[in-house]
Amino acid sequence: MPESEYEDISRCAQVSHLTISEWVRGALRKARSEVSLGNPETKLVAIKSASEYSFPVGNIEELNSQIAKGYTGIE
Repeated sequence: MPESEYEDISRCAQVSHLTISEWVRGALRKARSEVSLGNPETKLVAIKSASEYSFPVGNIEELNSQIAKGYTGIE
């Protein structure tokens, strides 16, 4: 790792009030969570399957109104 890159990481850790190792572990966790490890074919099968269903749907104003009533309990 170039010295300049290490210095940047060190500054990031310092600004975050973390040790370099804590900052690196957090950065690795974040990077790992942003990568999809799932099989794209499995996801496509699920989407195709879901698209075969037909459910009643209202317009957005009607749906929002129903949601709000559910939260407030007011008709």
